Amino acid sequence: HFTQSVKFYEAISFSAPAPERTGYTFTRWDCDYTVMPAQDITVLAIWEKNSYNITYKLLPTDEEAHFTQSVKFYEAISFSAPAPERTGYTFTRWDCDYTAMPANDITVYAVWEKNIYTVYYKLLPDGEVFESRNAAYNEEIPVLNLVPERRGYTFDGWRDLPGVMPADDVTVIAIWTARNDTVYTVNHHFETLTGGYETENENLSGTTDTMSSAAAKTVIGFTAQEFEQQKISGDGTTVIEIYYRRNSYTFTWKDRGAEVLTREYKFGEVMESVDAPVRAGYEFVGW
Repeated sequence: HFTQSVKFYEAISFSAPAPERTGYTFTRWDCDYTVMPAQDITVLAIWEKNSYNITYKLLPTDEEAHFTQSVKFYEAISFSAPAPERTGYTFTRWDCDYTAMPANDITVYAVWEKNIYTVYYKLLPDGEVFESRNAAYNEEIPVLNLVPERRGYTFDGWRDLPGVMPADDVTVIAIWTARNDTVYTVNHHFETLTGGYETENENLSGTTDTMSSAAAKTVIGFTAQEFEQQKISGDGTTVIEIYYRRNSYTFTWKDRGAEVLTREYKFGEVMESVDAPVRAGYEFVGW
């Protein structure tokens, strides 16, 4: 590096210029002499390894460092920074082309992988999952081309369906509008002469989840009994039962104002025959 001539027993001044070495700092010349001996000598440079900084950043646009680590030149890089966190992403590694520390400061950036989340579609809040779709964080949710069906209702979309995927699984519920043409049944039960009932069915329609508007019929010889309206079920299973009692009537036979016989009959019942009355000087013609 340098040669210096010094006379015997003169003080050694070490006038050589300070050397340079990549990754090291020169500290001194290694020499056991303070004055020149009676011979040529060789002295060697003493070096100290430099330390350089690794700056860890989460994103290239970050101004502040996530972590700073000091590593000596050419020592193995251990990447001792704590694993960072980022909404919607999973940290995978630090992006660095070095395995040993170079002779300069370096900045490394986190490598992220987008998380995948799931949208669960339900027809009812307490129902089973109708369908599901996966999407990466902050990306557009795939269109669900399936249109659900529910008797008595019209599908009007999904409640609270986000435009892009949030950083969590999402459950959305179908929006239903009640139809106004939902069919329900009214059974009209008419009492028979034998104690049973003959039934006539009538189909009406109304708005799902509202009360029915069934009405009793006006039928000669029958009296409708009280009944209750029902909430109209969208699946068409709503049935209103209306019972009609067969009316009873009293029939009285009289002869010249005097009661001959009194009987009670139900409407439509066959009446019994009554003996003809007798009156002196008259012939009975009929009742």
